[in-house]
Amino acid sequence: SGDQDLGTGLHVVAWRFSPTTQTFTLTVDGVHSVSSRQPALGPLTNMPLIVGAASLLPTGMFKGDISELVIVQHEVTNEQVQYFNEYADNTWNGLFTSTPQGPCIKYNGQPSPNTTRCNDGNPSTVGDHCSAGACVGTTPRPGSPKELSPYGWYYASEQDVVTDQIGGVSTWYDRGTGRQDLLSSYVGRPPFDADGWNDAKPTLKFTGSQVVKRQGWVG
Repeated sequence: SGDQDLGTGLHVVAWRFSPTTQTFTLTVDGVHSVSSRQPALGPLTNMPLIVGAASLLPTGMFKGDISELVIVQHEVTNEQVQYFNEYADNTWNGLFTSTPQGPCIKYNGQPSPNTTRCNDGNPSTVGDHCSAGACVGTTPRPGSPKELSPYGWYYASEQDVVTDQIGGVSTWYDRGTGRQDLLSSYVGRPPFDADGWNDAKPTLKFTGSQVVKRQGWVG
């Protein structure tokens, strides 16, 4: 979901990796953000457990307070995370677990960038992302590619793209399970046309000088 400043309040944070789906899930105060599909993890060697830094050098030093740290050796469900949130709220008091802002609202109340990925909690929707401070997804029609559980699925619509000031597409959201959004640098962005063909069907226009891509594609 990208960087998010949580301010100076009290929070419950859960970080999980699922070997089944090969995705990371970051849960802040009960709101889940799921990563794109990651490479499979190989065998893990014995290593130190470090709290407060990203490495032994040390680098990536942590700034903040920790009152409770839990490490679990198996997959944890969303329901189990919710149970822990309730436990933490009753134990530590004053947490934000009962009124989560989610990844689409910053700690200062301002909306997160529209490129921020989120989970609207509805399994029927696809392409969930932040829009004007809310997590939104799209419900596809019956018979759509969703029924094939595609790894990558890119659909031209105003809800599925982020455009710049001149209409060039900087992000094309992935509706598939891989959540591998396609990106474009400032030069060579294909324009989004809401009436691209048949005078009514949206499309991204490629004229031989535009590209969208995904670095480090995993699939």
